[in-house]
Amino acid sequence: MTSLTVRTTKTLQAGPVFITCPAFFMRFSIALAALLLAPTLATAMDRTSVYTKLDSADCTQYAPPAVAEDEPTLEEGKLVCQGPGQMTATINVYDGRSYMSFGEDDVRERLFMSFDHPGPAMEWRLHDGVPVAMILRFKLGGLSVGGNDNVQGNVLVVHRLVSKAGSSCLVGWVDASANKAANEMAREMADAAAAFRCGTDKPHTFGERSPLIEMEAEAAGLEPL
Repeated sequence: MTSLTVRTTKTLQAGPVFITCPAFFMRFSIALAALLLAPTLATAMDRTSVYTKLDSADCTQYAPPAVAEDEPTLEEGKLVCQGPGQMTATINVYDGRSYMSFGEDDVRERLFMSFDHPGPAMEWRLHDGVPVAMILRFKLGGLSVGGNDNVQGNVLVVHRLVSKAGSSCLVGWVDASANKAANEMAREMADAAAAFRCGTDKPHTFGERSPLIEMEAEAAGLEPL
């Protein structure tokens, strides 16, 4: 019994896109414009979403490795989730913070300075049945921003998926606390991710940013799009 559910999306509505870099941002905006402004092309490719719940049988929880009492570790275990097309996503947790990797990739990428909690489900974006991106929501907390302690946040993280090991990568974030259409915006980013060159282009944020996400983005080197 599988817990994967499928959702087919129609042409998305877009807000204004601000291009600040002539390289990837131009390619991203062209891809996004083609998706949004050419319905005949947008409907020619079947764009769907498949969901994997983190508390389902498709995800396996692993305890941290045993260590000696005099060798404390910050590792808190990992969660490995099976997605479509034999794609897997791994969330390693260290000191209350998530590190993402995909497939056989062992590159563990920390996302935030804040403590984070992922879930409740991974959204895999498929083009003609092929997984091209994954969206995952994270709840953030624990940082002081502007004199306020333990500021809470909510952000959608988009990764581009590449079948070759070590080639998947972060595309960007959408601040779900600051954008009412955050889910749709994240899908726009995911559907245009084919223009993103892992290892060359820099991840970015899309839409408005709250003070917490602005601070997190600056620390991570994510520029606004």
